[in-house]
Amino acid sequence: MLEVKDKILCCGCTACVNVCPERCLSMQADDEGFLYPVVDSNGCINCGACEQVCPLSKKEENITGNYPRAVVLRTKDTETLFHSTSGGFFTPLANWIFEHNGVVVGAGFTDDFEVVHTFIDKDSRERVQALRGSKYVQSNLIDCFPTVKQYLEQGKLTCFSGTPCQVSGLKSFLKKEYNNLITVDVVCHGTPSPKLWNRYLEYMKNKYKSAIKELNFRKKTYGYHCGTMEVVFEAGRIYHGSARTDLMLKSFFSELASRPSC
Repeated sequence: MLEVKDKILCCGCTACVNVCPERCLSMQADDEGFLYPVVDSNGCINCGACEQVCPLSKKEENITGNYPRAVVLRTKDTETLFHSTSGGFFTPLANWIFEHNGVVVGAGFTDDFEVVHTFIDKDSRERVQALRGSKYVQSNLIDCFPTVKQYLEQGKLTCFSGTPCQVSGLKSFLKKEYNNLITVDVVCHGTPSPKLWNRYLEYMKNKYKSAIKELNFRKKTYGYHCGTMEVVFEAGRIYHGSARTDLMLKSFFSELASRPSC
């Protein structure tokens, strides 16, 4: 039976929850707001599937021989580049996926600015802009992995974007390689909790006495290499705060807010 005794050894990827044949695991928040798997002992059959699928429990393979070729990419579209965090390559990659009748999976905002993984196909391709840009919060994967597997089994080209631990969790859950799967690892700096993010949102709404209309974690207000939080309020005011002054960015870049496993 799975039991998280040391939180450093759980990245919250949800692979264990989704692999359980009895569906007796659920992701529940701790005091800091990070999600961890919790077992309903009444339904557990002690099959061990949850423990075997955990990406952090697997031994790393020694990498020897030839390394994959690496390239640096940046989109030629200046508008996409401006609204992206780095080189903006995710957008043309997504468009290529849509041209091949595929589906793109990545972290986006809900109407309440919760960060969740969402699915976008060619019929809803205009929503791909919501997946652009950094979100310095651990996203909610909900039932993402089983849906990805369903698309792959149907032969649909699927592109999954997430943090390295999320990508590792997905591949562990799938248990085999798929030629129609493309994964994009977002090289992250750690993942703050949704609870901290929600408190920041409430703080900003109370301080500026307005609901929030739009958010950008890494606006290029002060240049390409400067992390800047932009918050657009429905009342009309626009806030900009650098990583030296904004509470959310400051806690993130100083590594005060990351999940223990990070």
